[in-house]
Amino acid sequence: MKKCDECSETFNWNDDVVNVENRYFHRKCVDIVPVGYVAYVDGEFLGEVEYEDMACLILNDGDYVEGEE
Repeated sequence: MKKCDECSETFNWNDDVVNVENRYFHRKCVDIVPVGYVAYVDGEFLGEVEYEDMACLILNDGDYVEGEE
């Protein structure tokens, strides 16, 4: 049987469980903090933002214009 990685108690069928990178915790054993962002255009939800950085660090060569504009 699986046990909580924090308190080491066995999970009951109706426990609230959190999966964190394939480690399992009781919901009451962890603090969950919202740290992400979402994107909108003209009020339309586009989705969650994974990261923001320069085009040359995110895209492949040939997917962006080289040099200064």
